[in-house]
Order: sequence, then structure tokens, then C-alpha cells
Amino acid sequence: MNISRRSMLVGGFGAAAFLSIRCARAAGLMKKPRNLRIGIMSDIHVTTEESAVRVERAFRYLRDQDVDGVVIAGDFIDGGVREQLEIAARTWFKVFPENRGRNGVTVEKLFIYGNHDIGGHKYSYPPIKTKSKEWIEANALSLGDNRRRVWEELFREKWEPIWKKTVKGYFFVGGSW
Repeated sequence: MNISRRSMLVGGFGAAAFLSIRCARAAGLMKKPRNLRIGIMSDIHVTTEESAVRVERAFRYLRDQDVDGVVIAGDFIDGGVREQLEIAARTWFKVFPENRGRNGVTVEKLFIYGNHDIGGHKYSYPPIKTKSKEWIEANALSLGDNRRRVWEELFREKWEPIWKKTVKGYFFVGGSW
């Protein structure tokens, strides 16, 4: 068998690297990678209790997978008003009471507002078109302080336009529309 100097060096460096990692882990100098389970959803467009049924099924599936966090990358609702976000929040807490999965471990909400969450009332969503100007001013998430106030009330956490959360040692950054 003919072994070249190059293959001997590559093999030697590979073995040394492997043994270094094993020794470092054994000595507690290097931690094993953490397992992380994240569910990702987007453009759910909840409008009514009936439309939330499919979202509830998806949440239940994620819960049964013992996820550590759920990303909703915008457009949780369609019309950009409080009543729809109430349905969405109620659905979340129905499946994840107190933000906990079936194993009792916290499931982090990694949600951001999308364009329909904020400006949906401006689009031609029919039920909102029939509402009074006063109703829209009080309930549209894009108006006044509604975006922050409604989020904090319904999801029971501080709302920030850009947030950073840590899940099992991994950092997530989100920015709302």
C-alpha cells in the first residue's frame, strides 16, 4: 500500500481534530450542541373563530412535537384589528396555556406583525368596511398606541418593534412591519 505524505497529513489532522473535540467535551470545555425544535408559520390570516380552527390544529401538531418556540413570520390576522388578534391569541393560549407545551416547558412566542396585522383594515376586508370611523380608530392596530397596547394585553408580553429572545441558548431577533 502506497500512502502519500498528503493523505497521511490529512488523516493525521482529521484524527487529531476528532480526538481534540472528544477530549474537550469529556473535560467539560466544549458543550454538546443543544437540540432546538422550532415551528415556523406565516400568513395564517385568522379572521374568525372558524378560520382559527386550522391554526389550532397546526399549533397542536407543533405542541405534540415538543417545540421550544413558534415563529409566526407575519400576517397572523387579516384585517389588522383587535377582534381578530383576540381570536389568534385565544387560539395560542388554548393550545399553549401560560406559554407551556404538554411537557410543561415554556414555548417561546417568536411572533412579528406583518402588513395585514398592521394595515389590514385599509385593505378591502368586508366586515371592517362596515365599521364606523370611531370603531376603526379604537381597534385598528396601526392607529395610535393600539399596536403596543393590544399586543401586551392579549399576548401578555412587552411589545417592541425589534426584539431579541433567547431559546435554549440560541438567539432570535424579530422586527415587526
